[in-house]
Amino acid sequence: MYLRMRLPIQSACHLSHAAGEREVMPHRDEVHIRATVVGLTPGEPAFVTIRRDARHDGKPRSLVLKLQTPADLFARLFNEVEIGQEIEATIVTEWRKASYATCLADFLTLAATPSGSVRVA
Repeated sequence: MYLRMRLPIQSACHLSHAAGEREVMPHRDEVHIRATVVGLTPGEPAFVTIRRDARHDGKPRSLVLKLQTPADLFARLFNEVEIGQEIEATIVTEWRKASYATCLADFLTLAATPSGSVRVA
C-alpha cells in the first residue's frame, strides 16, 4: 500500500517577470491525469515526457506533454518510475497577465500491469 501526503504546492512552476511588471498572484489550474511516462530528461531544468491515450470522434489519439519538473520531484520520479510505467500526474498551470507556465507538480506511481496479462481499454 502506498501512502501519499498532499502538501500544498507552493511554487511548482517558476515564471520570470518582465522588467517593470508588477508581481501579482497568478491564477492556478491543477489537473490530475493518468498517463504513461515516455521520457525523462535530466538537466536544469529537468523535464518528464508523458503520454495519455484517448479517443476523439471514435478514433484513437495520443496526447504527449513535455513538462518542466522541479529537481527534487525529478529525482523521486527517476528513482521510482520506469519508462512505460503509468502514473497519476498532478499538472499545474500558472497564468499571469502576459505568460503562463505548466509543470509536473506531483505524481503517484500506479501498479504495473503484470507481464503476460491482457489490458482491456
